[in-house]
Order: sequence, then C-alpha cells, then structure tokens
Amino acid sequence: MRYLPPRLEKPDPRFEANAGCVLLTHDPDAETLALALHLLRHAAENHDALAQSVVGWCHLFGHHLPLDPVLGAHFLR
Repeated sequence: MRYLPPRLEKPDPRFEANAGCVLLTHDPDAETLALALHLLRHAAENHDALAQSVVGWCHLFGHHLPLDPVLGAHFLR
C-alpha cells in the first residue's frame, strides 16, 4: 500500500491520523507499520484526538509495537 502525502508543506494532522489508521487496518508489513506509527505519532503530537487515542491504545495493547512508553502513556485518554 502506498502513502501519498498531500501537496501542502505541513500536512493536516487529521489527514495523517486517518492515513495512519487505514494503514494499520490492512495487515501491515514492517515498513507499512512503521509508516502508520510515524503518521499517528506526528498527528498525536499536533493534538489530533483520534491519533492520540489510537497511540494510547496501541501503547496499552501493542506490546510488540515500537512505541515510546512515556509518549504512549501521555496520550492515553
């Protein structure tokens, strides 16, 4: 699956959150998983509520995911 970023210099956090969620739901390989988590982390840092929630839940239940535990716990709602 390919990710095509918007043509703006700074992507909208909602777009990044939605793209990250879509990538997570399609049985991602390692590269796609890394991209999805990057998009979700970036959107969460830009205060997107969906991304913050997903990153928080991934922190709780995705022990195999490469997430920073402090950042993941910060986004738990």
